Amino acid sequence: SVWKSLVVFTISAAIVAVSSLKALSGLRLNTLNRHRMEIIIDSFVRENRIPSPLEVNREEGVLATWKKAALPQRFKCIFGASISKDMKHDTLSSLMDFYKEEEYMLSLRKTKKRLIASLFVQPEISPNSILFALLQCRFLKNSWQDKEEEFDSMLEEERAYRKAKEDFPKLVKGLEDKGWSTKHILWIPKYVLKVCDDEGSETEEKEGIKQEIKRPEVVAVETPRDPTCNTPVCETPLVDLSSQEGE
Repeated sequence: SVWKSLVVFTISAAIVAVSSLKALSGLRLNTLNRHRMEIIIDSFVRENRIPSPLEVNREEGVLATWKKAALPQRFKCIFGASISKDMKHDTLSSLMDFYKEEEYMLSLRKTKKRLIASLFVQPEISPNSILFALLQCRFLKNSWQDKEEEFDSMLEEERAYRKAKEDFPKLVKGLEDKGWSTKHILWIPKYVLKVCDDEGSETEEKEGIKQEIKRPEVVAVETPRDPTCNTPVCETPLVDLSSQEGE
């Protein structure tokens, strides 16, 4: 009967799925991708330890991903975000000044339901810079969970940055000691940002007086969806930020 066939098919599919997951759990993958980095950094911040590739391989997987996706996300980190056309000149200038020594910039935005951390990354961002940026995000997540009602975005961002600076050498050494490969990270951002040498200008009105101010020209490059691309930027056209909406 049809029902009998469906039952047999369902049981067979379940057996195949379980067998596949069990086989994958035995693999020892020491390359870093999005999910493995999240597991590692979460363990590093919460437990002050770096899990081995075998531990992480067992923890990650389809079932773990589904379980995590089902949970309400009070904190979201966007890697490779686009800059909103509504971002003010002063805000952008402050970010560029604060992160002038880094290969990324981080901006926080609070909504009614969660805190969003947008990471604006440079075209040739290094694996170490990606790790550092994600570590800063994880410390921010901690602060947000601890004092959500009294969360001061600017203050907590600076604190998380200083804490990441302090703990980053320990993170890198721990990864090396556990046998993780940190030379390449399998995670391509959706957008990368380039700051042009030429400055543009825009008109602002202050106290009824219109005045022209200089602002840095920032363009967004949308990265390709080709997973074999070895760098964040391949041959893609430049996109004017004025036509891009924020994440």
